[in-house]
Amino acid sequence: MTEKKIKGFELLKQQVEATFRQQVSSCQESIHEWKGTQIRLFQESLSEQVGGYVSEKWFYTHLKVAKNEKLPRIDMLNLLARYVGAEDWQAFLSRVPIDAKPELVSKEVPRTKKIPLKVLLLPLGILIIGGMFLLVSFFNKQERYQFCIVDQDDELPIAYQNIEAFLLKEGESPLPLKIDSLGCLFIEASDEKLMTLKIQALYYQPMLIQRAFKSAKMQETIALKKDDYALMIHYFSTNKMEDWKERRAQLDVMLSDEAHIIQVHNKTGGGMALYNKEEFINKLTMPIKSLKNINILETKYEGKQIVEIRFVQNEK
Repeated sequence: MTEKKIKGFELLKQQVEATFRQQVSSCQESIHEWKGTQIRLFQESLSEQVGGYVSEKWFYTHLKVAKNEKLPRIDMLNLLARYVGAEDWQAFLSRVPIDAKPELVSKEVPRTKKIPLKVLLLPLGILIIGGMFLLVSFFNKQERYQFCIVDQDDELPIAYQNIEAFLLKEGESPLPLKIDSLGCLFIEASDEKLMTLKIQALYYQPMLIQRAFKSAKMQETIALKKDDYALMIHYFSTNKMEDWKERRAQLDVMLSDEAHIIQVHNKTGGGMALYNKEEFINKLTMPIKSLKNINILETKYEGKQIVEIRFVQNEK
């Protein structure tokens, strides 16, 4: 039986590979040849299709190897079986052809036995009820839209810890959205015509996007542009000043004369300090700087100049 299940697992791996190729046409390598990018795309596909996850180490241990000597845990077998369209591992085994010795049939001819009508109708009733349940489940299945956040320059995922996303609805407070470890978020389909999202990340310019539910792609990549001025101000606060006059001139170009700079005191539960442009530049560039190692939380622009900054000073 164990040998039969090992063969079944090899067939399951083949179907996992075929299912993934249907979704990612650019991947034509064998599952045994998949590396970093292919494995990451497979993790995303598995999460999207069945809500599951396998680590890269688990992939190398059980899926990348050419020959398996033992089976993975039953919950992982069930997960992969659902990915290829089976209900679970046992259902997958029952539907795939696996070489096995045929059972010996007795030569004795059994006597004909009349089967009651109830016994015949019971399986038929179960099949009908099961079919109706599957139909209802199919039509009630709610669609999900996936948005993955990447850097505009290198198209790599932005660290999920630095991303914030909000669903905006008229007359309601912004609803925070969960970001997964791949930097992606999910929106459930609704009866509303439009979805409005605000997406922001540390040292990136925020983006407001609107999509019509009927025409929106089920999977979309959102590229955020780096906030270069915010990065430069952070750099000025963390590095030794070589030419303070040049730094002051650069800050003068970045900041509007009417800029409001707000320091948030994270240790005092929301206290603030307000600086104008000249005060802020002085505190960043004077020989004894009072503002060091700051993180820019938010910037607002008018044209090419910053009109508002919110920042916090990190612990030394």
